[in-house]
Amino acid sequence: MIIFFFFPTGGNVFAVYVKMLMSWMKDLGVNDSLPSTDEIYQRILYSTEKKGSTSLKVDPTFWGERHIPDQRGQVSNVTPENISLGDIGVALSRGLAENVQKMMSREFLKSHGVQRIVGTGSALMKNQVLQKQVEQVFGLPLVLRENLDTSTGAALAVLCGEKLT
Repeated sequence: MIIFFFFPTGGNVFAVYVKMLMSWMKDLGVNDSLPSTDEIYQRILYSTEKKGSTSLKVDPTFWGERHIPDQRGQVSNVTPENISLGDIGVALSRGLAENVQKMMSREFLKSHGVQRIVGTGSALMKNQVLQKQVEQVFGLPLVLRENLDTSTGAALAVLCGEKLT
């Protein structure tokens, strides 16, 4: 069995985070020296990789899910020590991986003989912490396919005739 792992909203989740940070900086009057969205994203990735783990929990279902359309994102276990850029980046990454696991559990994958996950999508390709979280949450090695994007992974999954949920 082939499983193509993709985050339909992974890039959008991080885009929301960048947009929120830019909005806060503008609200604080940092208009003249406002970094570009690419610079902010790079700083988030750097802080996330440096942090590595966090006790902060984020469920990044901002737009609901196909199986639970009314669900919205949540943040929990917030402490004064876990609200840095890195903490939020790690928690978003972990939350994305855990959200996909809710739709396609580790047990489902193992019971169908899946031995690795093929990953696509720009969020997964750019974020090493997200890659590590996928491997930790699923307990399987992740193989990245740089020449594919999320929509290609979804199309391949359909062509292979595999039901993902």
